[in-house]
Amino acid sequence: MRQYDIVVPSMQGLHQTEEYFLVTLDGEQVKIALHDYPKIYQYPWLYEAVVYQRLRCNSPKGICEILQKVFVEYDIDPAFIHMLEIGAGSGIFGEYLKTTLNIGKICGLDIHQEAKIAAYRERNNVYSGYYIVDLANLSAETLAEFSQQKFNCVGFASAAGMNHIPVEGIEQALQLLEPNGWFIFHAKPNDADDGCVHLNHWMNRKIESTQITLMHRESCFHRYSMNGEEIYYDVIVAVKNAG
Repeated sequence: MRQYDIVVPSMQGLHQTEEYFLVTLDGEQVKIALHDYPKIYQYPWLYEAVVYQRLRCNSPKGICEILQKVFVEYDIDPAFIHMLEIGAGSGIFGEYLKTTLNIGKICGLDIHQEAKIAAYRERNNVYSGYYIVDLANLSAETLAEFSQQKFNCVGFASAAGMNHIPVEGIEQALQLLEPNGWFIFHAKPNDADDGCVHLNHWMNRKIESTQITLMHRESCFHRYSMNGEEIYYDVIVAVKNAG
């Protein structure tokens, strides 16, 4: 894995969405926003160097450990899972799903072409297909193609709230899931960020209206902030109800 000279300045008072880092590229120190994925994915392994090595991100591993418990409890064979991973990025979560859970088939989806390039550059055996689309604005042709895939699992790790996938996209992701399929997602509780607030409200409405059944919810360490504070998200494992 390529090594980078990374500097994390003091960021007291900055929200999670405002974090950035400095990295030396081609002999010049460059400032990059932590969520500027098109920029970060241009450089092999830079995302891993910042988010996983420096900030100790644990979400893919933590979610897979939770899923393993749930699948054992409900006697689910991961080999029969056909999953659509939302906000797949460079494939870290997908790789964990494959190597630790032996998920049968995974298709990736992201809005950034750079993410697909990074995924195939660094983890070319993870995805059976990789779509570059805007979930909140799918064409009729793409919807028809997704319908034919008959996904029995849709999930994402750290791809909602915080200026990531809007609730409209999460709603569309749920619609792509087959009835009685597994819906796996991440939500940060008790955060004033509009995206987090809307996602939590959306989730509660779906549960209350019995569109989904909550099977498991557990707090999971996500990563450290740039200031060294621990960030926790709730992992939600649900089943989409028929009708």
